[in-house]
Amino acid sequence: MASINNIHIVKQEGTSCGYHRIQLPFEYMGVSSKDEAPIWIFNRICGLTTKELKQKQCQGIKFIMDIDDSPFLPYHHPSYHRYVEKGTTSLMIDLVKNVNMVWCTSERLRSILFQYNPNILVIPNSIPFGYKQFTDNTVPFIKRSGTVYAGECSHKDDLGIVNGMKGLTFAGYSMNSYYIDIANDFDKPKFINRLPLDRYMDLYNGISTAIAPLQYNPFNECKSNLKTLEAGCKGIPIVCSRMSPYYNDLDKSCVLYASNKAEFETQIKRLNKDTTFRKDMGIMLSEHVRQWYDMKKINELRKQAIESL
Repeated sequence: MASINNIHIVKQEGTSCGYHRIQLPFEYMGVSSKDEAPIWIFNRICGLTTKELKQKQCQGIKFIMDIDDSPFLPYHHPSYHRYVEKGTTSLMIDLVKNVNMVWCTSERLRSILFQYNPNILVIPNSIPFGYKQFTDNTVPFIKRSGTVYAGECSHKDDLGIVNGMKGLTFAGYSMNSYYIDIANDFDKPKFINRLPLDRYMDLYNGISTAIAPLQYNPFNECKSNLKTLEAGCKGIPIVCSRMSPYYNDLDKSCVLYASNKAEFETQIKRLNKDTTFRKDMGIMLSEHVRQWYDMKKINELRKQAIESL
């Protein structure tokens, strides 16, 4: 039987997806990567061509591929042309077809990938509560202020939903055209500099609310609800677009929803005005995330999946 303590974790330095889906969960379990292990685990790509992967499989190595986004990027996505020119989408699909097992974040994404490989396990995102940066908000409730949007440049079109909204703080700042456009599109926005992956949760400290707008399209439908988990970890309420992945039966009683700029502004004004409501929503979301998205529990799925190979 395969063992969780005898795996090779493919390194992917600096990627948030690899950090959340591979590096952090196994680090939390105290599992170290072994170069000569019979099972390789990677997020999205592994540095091998499909031919090279098959050769290693012939040598007895088994592969688990974790994929947290649809490989089919929309035309307006900043990485679309790079994916097409470099053949990244084709490579990812070929890998899905040929690996021994696929892990993904949601049933929606599973339904897209199932046609290529039926051996797919849904492993939701999770939070290792109390571990390193994943602690409660370090700033007392009465001293918190501001509404944060934490997202990469690939979400520029999603921000069109709240274009011009006042009082937003954008996290992950670095000097590029994306943030220059934001500065022009919003009223006196604030920026928080990009933090290293092992400290990025610090951006929520002192913040009172969060938002996560998403445009409706097939690619966004396959995304995960990680921003809900992050807000819950820091004990603050979040206002999300009323669509998958944020609108779901499990989370819907603990998350606030909005469909357009006016509704986002109404929800934020209500939270800012009614401090009791804001505090209650933050506590409720925190308790909910701790109950359903505890990494210790979710890691059991990883352990059982590895042992099944």
